[in-house]
Amino acid sequence: MSHEFAKTHDIKSIQIPFPERLADRKIKEVRVLPNYDGTYFKIQYCYETTTKEPASNNGIMGIDIGVDNLASCITDNGTSFLMDGRKLKWVFKILGGFCKKKGVCKKKNKDFSLFTEILQELPE
Repeated sequence: MSHEFAKTHDIKSIQIPFPERLADRKIKEVRVLPNYDGTYFKIQYCYETTTKEPASNNGIMGIDIGVDNLASCITDNGTSFLMDGRKLKWVFKILGGFCKKKGVCKKKNKDFSLFTEILQELPE
């Protein structure tokens, strides 16, 4: 707390209650995170745990994100598949051209009816 804040609000100290559920834990770190420009604060207590949750091997999927192949996926039972990203690249290319044409038309004060034509060309 700053000296200016303490003088303005006539506060000598701030007390934060410690959660009872963490009384038997060894606290490693306390984080004070301001919200809403410092109007409210979140407090995070970081502590170590000794128990580990067993990892289940049911329903796990690995995903590799790419460009031409949007996603390469493989599951824990060996099933793999690819998600094609070329259509998405095409849509971004068309929309990029659309934005350029829209800017040119706005500068020339033209009616921009090309917008509906381009949207009709896009695949669903």
